[in-house]
Amino acid sequence: MKHYKSKIKQHPPNPLQRGTKSKILLLGFVLVTCMLVTSCFYTHQTTGDTYVLHTDYEAFLVEDRPDNPVSNYIGYCFLPVNDPEDENVKDSLEILTYFLSNHGYKQIIKEEMLANPDIIPKTFMLGFGHHSSFSHDTIQVQINLYYLDVEKKKNQMFWSWQAKFDGYPLCRSTLEPALNDIFFKEPLGKSKQPLLPKMSAQSNTYEKFMIDLAKARMKLQKKK
Repeated sequence: MKHYKSKIKQHPPNPLQRGTKSKILLLGFVLVTCMLVTSCFYTHQTTGDTYVLHTDYEAFLVEDRPDNPVSNYIGYCFLPVNDPEDENVKDSLEILTYFLSNHGYKQIIKEEMLANPDIIPKTFMLGFGHHSSFSHDTIQVQINLYYLDVEKKKNQMFWSWQAKFDGYPLCRSTLEPALNDIFFKEPLGKSKQPLLPKMSAQSNTYEKFMIDLAKARMKLQKKK
């Protein structure tokens, strides 16, 4: 990572400040050291952007496809989880829903996709997995995003996040800071793009999607 020197005009030393300069330098060194100890740097392979993450992860990796950016999608649908009755998993999915909604993505259910397949091309499926270790006081989390390949009739992964970090058990207080790293942390430099960007579909595409979604919901309503 590049380090930049700030261009600050130098002034003659003030006799009244002698003896405090070294203390200020020491304080600055301590603050920087603390930041490095409690955080880590991650450089995304696709873009080359470097992010300062909230903690020192044991593992952290984001994989994506530049030709199929997440921001082009509008809707998302949760795939079934292994332990749907687990309260911590329910809480985690609620947090994920909040973050995705904040980014402009619309939650879709499987029945709506079946009722109107026109919403499928702009909807991704989200798979959430986790493993918690009490003995090691660690959590492993993985989020995979898929699109439906109509020709092959199967889901194809196009975005993935894997992370392992200290904390037990999986709950809001342990997961939320990690999600903040991928949803809201901006990289160093001029780029403002987080690792999981906000929805940025064109307005006409968005309007068509919402109309198609309304049609799907009307069909389901009539069946009740």
